[in-house]
Amino acid sequence: MPGRLTAVLTLGTLSAALVAVAATAPQHAAAASADPRVELGRRGVPLTANALVGKAATGDTETVDLMLAAGLDPNTRNEEGNAALTAATVNGQADVVQRLLAHGADPSARDAGQHPALLLALRTHQPANLAKLLLEAGADPSDQDATWSPLMLASMLGDPDLVQLLLGHQPRVDALNDRGMTALMFAAGRGHVPVMRLLVEHGAWLNAHDAGGHTALMYAANNGQLDAVRELLEAHAEVNVWNRNGQSALSYARVNGHAPIVEALKAAGALETKPAPPPRRRAPLRRRTR
Repeated sequence: MPGRLTAVLTLGTLSAALVAVAATAPQHAAAASADPRVELGRRGVPLTANALVGKAATGDTETVDLMLAAGLDPNTRNEEGNAALTAATVNGQADVVQRLLAHGADPSARDAGQHPALLLALRTHQPANLAKLLLEAGADPSDQDATWSPLMLASMLGDPDLVQLLLGHQPRVDALNDRGMTALMFAAGRGHVPVMRLLVEHGAWLNAHDAGGHTALMYAANNGQLDAVRELLEAHAEVNVWNRNGQSALSYARVNGHAPIVEALKAAGALETKPAPPPRRRAPLRRRTR
């Protein structure tokens, strides 16, 4: 009996050991695959720039995490010249953008077309979220391409919260694009009065003119934006300015049939025609002395 009892206890101990081994087997398997390079190989994902950019664009956060953990440079570029950050940004992948920034991705990176990440963010369906991530990571709020600065694009879109977010990072308020246009011109032309007020409060130049000599008041008058015209007049924008073609805010409003704007401009002192320049004074002749 004592021997039988011992045998039973031995079998019980063996069963417990087998159960313990079975329970710990998956943990050992997980530990074996904890190496991100091994896991990427198991998934058939190459550790390359092309793969990282592609996974970033589709929002595959798990694979992006593995590639970054495996030591791939977050600023590496694919064959087309795009970085993972710009690919994730243009596709609105905020979670991937956050991961890339945390691993040292350049927040001011440009895509292959030389568009800054911040501009790409403003063109997505969640611009404020992406823009905030990039700005807080140190993105240049004034970085622009030929057509837009971030502030210009946000002003054209007419989003006061987005404009306020950018202004909080001190961008160049009167930055110019390739046509000499400013953020205030874009806002005025679209009639975005709340945005105009923010820009003026932050020092936007009311009477700036573009390459053709057009002012924000001309853009507002030409496009029939009565409230924008009134806002600019109340801020003391110059009403009697003529562009290179001899047109003024009043002439644009009149030719486009914007009668209320014509009345508002005339009440503010707008002239129908450009005054003739004063005659040039001739310097008196000097007598020669011997």
